Amino acid sequence: MNEPQLDQKINQDVTRVKNSVKTLMEDGINKVSKNFDQSTENAEAWVNSNVAQLSNEFEESKGDTTSTVAHATSKVIKNVGNSLSQFFGKAADVTKKIPGDVGVKVREYPWVAIPAVLLAGFFLRGFLMPSRNHR
Repeated sequence: MNEPQLDQKINQDVTRVKNSVKTLMEDGINKVSKNFDQSTENAEAWVNSNVAQLSNEFEESKGDTTSTVAHATSKVIKNVGNSLSQFFGKAADVTKKIPGDVGVKVREYPWVAIPAVLLAGFFLRGFLMPSRNHR
């Protein structure tokens, strides 16, 4: 093999290697691009799935909370109603023992019992608590 043939052979080999490297680079870039696109699609699907799941769980907990609050509210209303009826019953019993028209008025109008009891409480506090000197 003479020198010009050797140069031609080397040039052909260099060209073949350049083309192979170019092809490998293009294939690598295409694979990376394809993998990136797939990863993006997978990430979007994962996010959408988790958002939907969180939304469903939020709706379930919202329903549970609503029913719990409704149940608790009904119990409170029932207990307050029972307590008020007990209070008015006891107030009626106490007013039966009071001589004069005050007892009759309180028995006829149960809502009068609340201010009457408050006034009695203030008078008792005034008698039982020592006065304070303010400077």
